Amino acid sequence: MRPTLNVLSEEMIVRILDEAKRIMAEVGMEIRGEGLRTRLLDHGLKTDATGERVLFPADVVEKAIESAPASFTLFDRDGNPHAELGGYNVNFVPGSSGLKILDHRSGETRLADSSDFVEYVRLADGMEHLGYLATAFSTNKDIEPQVSDAWRRCPCLRLPPRVISGLAKIPARICWTALKPGCRWKSCR
Repeated sequence: MRPTLNVLSEEMIVRILDEAKRIMAEVGMEIRGEGLRTRLLDHGLKTDATGERVLFPADVVEKAIESAPASFTLFDRDGNPHAELGGYNVNFVPGSSGLKILDHRSGETRLADSSDFVEYVRLADGMEHLGYLATAFSTNKDIEPQVSDAWRRCPCLRLPPRVISGLAKIPARICWTALKPGCRWKSCR
């Protein structure tokens, strides 16, 4: 028998989920990808009064949750199974939401930048017990926000063959452009 840790009561879990469903139904989400936005609206979802956010009624959210697999496998770039998500599996994934870092050279706490992300990718490759790399790592001022998600894929694809969370969010044409010789993002080399 595996040990468990129950921080919330069943009643509190139900309240949190009900509130999340209410927010999805009344506030919705800003969908920036025009293709996905069109598909959602074509399938009957509505927008808020401003037309900016897509609303997800509770029944749509519940149907999506019910149709999701109980677990799935993440594969590395070479197609090898790497991490199983779901069930009682636990994966340690460092780096998510890395807004600031403690600079190991100077001892100062500062905003993270692209060179910190490249160091993170290289270091993480040597740590076999990491589940996968998180890429919600801030590159703050040195990478434009509009391309920062795509940029973070560049060192992940050019450097070691680790599993990358969130890779599916970026169109393949952007990822594979990063692999071409002469990549404009020199810091990922």
